[in-house]
Amino acid sequence: MATIPDELLEAARLDGASGFRRFLQIIIPISKPILAVQGILTFIAGWNSFLWPLIIANDENLYTLSVGLSLLKGQYGGNFALQMAGSTFMVVPIVIIFMLFQKHIIGGYTISGMK
Repeated sequence: MATIPDELLEAARLDGASGFRRFLQIIIPISKPILAVQGILTFIAGWNSFLWPLIIANDENLYTLSVGLSLLKGQYGGNFALQMAGSTFMVVPIVIIFMLFQKHIIGGYTISGMK
């Protein structure tokens, strides 16, 4: 948000826009791709979290998929088909989120390339 031109905000201020209105009508629409990318990266970080759920969860029913996949590798080390099925369950939601927000991600790259 620091890269938003001050002239744009100054022009809105001169037109009589309050600080809240400038934020809602100028800063948020310009920052949508950046916020979408941040949301996607936060989701992926939470989805792939391993150490914290392993430490906190004391019941195997509360483990995340990444912890369960690690335990699956330990129990069924030779069953590669089962391990690949578990890996597919780990990747599918991330691919779906990426496909849904792909437009915003590409928009974030094009905005970051502007000077």
